[in-house]
Amino acid sequence: MGGGARIWQKSHYCKRKISFLIRREEEERLRREEEERERKKRQAEEAEAKARQEAVRKEKEAQRKTLKQKRKKLRTLCRDNDFFAESEDEKVRNMSEVDRLCELLEAEELDALNGELQTEGRAALLRSISMVNSRLEKEKMEMIETAAKSGGSGGDKSSASGSPWSADEIALLIKAVNLFPAGKEEKEKGRTNLLTKTIRPVSILYYCILKI
Repeated sequence: MGGGARIWQKSHYCKRKISFLIRREEEERLRREEEERERKKRQAEEAEAKARQEAVRKEKEAQRKTLKQKRKKLRTLCRDNDFFAESEDEKVRNMSEVDRLCELLEAEELDALNGELQTEGRAALLRSISMVNSRLEKEKMEMIETAAKSGGSGGDKSSASGSPWSADEIALLIKAVNLFPAGKEEKEKGRTNLLTKTIRPVSILYYCILKI
């Protein structure tokens, strides 16, 4: 092979090598750019998710603060007006009812009640107590009906007691605890009567209640 041919071969090899290196460098540059875009995208998504979480946290905190203020205002209004009672016995009952109203009413309902108390006084308080009692009674009846239906289709209680709890059973248990809190005999009996209508043995339900 002559000198000219060798020179041509070396030149051709160098061109191919240079072309390969340039192509590899370009691919590497594109890869780095893609990685950088993905990194920035992840950072933006994480920042957005964190901002949403922070907004939700602040909103919940504001709602809790507002609810606390409205509850305090209701208690203050009632205390300053001797709980709108006409006797000592009624005052004791109304004190308990006001505590229950604070726990059961939403912020908007508390706000409305506070306004009504300042204009209507005793009538507004009694009306709100009656409304809450009616609401609770309706919920109790709905739970009893749900429990009766569940008990009717549950089959063998002993075989069902080891199966996973359904969403309806869990909801029923939570409502029973809220509507029949421990500490008073008549409420204990009411809760027992309700829970024994479910497909779960009442002993299991009481054990779960104690764990709540």
